[in-house]
Amino acid sequence: MNAVVKEVASGFFTDGLPNDEYHKPEKGLSTSDIKRMDDPASIIWNRTAEQDTSKLSAVDFGTDFHLYFLESDSFHEKCQVLPVFNRRKPAEKQEELDMIADWKSKGIIPVTNEDFNKCKAMRESALAHPTIAAIMALGGIAERSYFWTDPKTGVECKCRPDLLVLDINDSNRPSFMPAHCTTLVFDVKTIAQIGRIQNQIEELQYFVQDAFYTRGIEQVTGSKVFFCFGFVSTSLSLGRYPVKVVALSDTAKFDGRRLIDEKLAEYSALSAGDKSSWQTIVEMDRPYWATKDEDLL
Repeated sequence: MNAVVKEVASGFFTDGLPNDEYHKPEKGLSTSDIKRMDDPASIIWNRTAEQDTSKLSAVDFGTDFHLYFLESDSFHEKCQVLPVFNRRKPAEKQEELDMIADWKSKGIIPVTNEDFNKCKAMRESALAHPTIAAIMALGGIAERSYFWTDPKTGVECKCRPDLLVLDINDSNRPSFMPAHCTTLVFDVKTIAQIGRIQNQIEELQYFVQDAFYTRGIEQVTGSKVFFCFGFVSTSLSLGRYPVKVVALSDTAKFDGRRLIDEKLAEYSALSAGDKSSWQTIVEMDRPYWATKDEDLL
């Protein structure tokens, strides 16, 4: 799909932007960069370090599921399901590896039969949830890229919501969505254990993502955003993949906005300095559990 760009006074958005193009550093600061500001050197590392793609199977599955769930037509255009091989037989295992290499050289994303069947089952499980079913029935735009300039620091920023539904009004507003909001942002997350959602929100700082995406989209569109997450477990429970839809509290959103302001200011200061400013070292003490029983002098 060719990229279509629409500029407005407060920024611009793009549809159809290739993934590798969106992730170029010159395109702006992402949520991932903000999360790495505790160790700014890791921002440069993340942009330049080579990846061992042979170890990305879990990441690949999450990407495959996102594509299959949100853009099933694109999934079938970009991906191809591998035949079933008996990997215990060296000849068949090698045949599979050769096929994967051949498909990748042709720009085809190989998906194992096991992963494809799991994607289908997880998608069906997610769509059985009435809230997710209501969101998906609205239509929406997948993977639209937003770009804006932070008015306080002048830092160029970007975000790419999984699914965006614009122009929500009284005739199509879902019952769970506040009346003052006119844009719905839905972000799909895979999770190993559905009972660890709150831990994952904290560990992966989803409250920062919520605040950052909301701020950027509202600045570019002028609308009020309602943001929610859809968690789909990758582990079976009684033969099903559990699902839960989560909206963060006002307190969590406030914490996200405060952290964003702090990190954008830090990033702006670092960018204004010389390259040595990014040469950071993380200082660590011994862990609490190793010293809690020691006598204090």
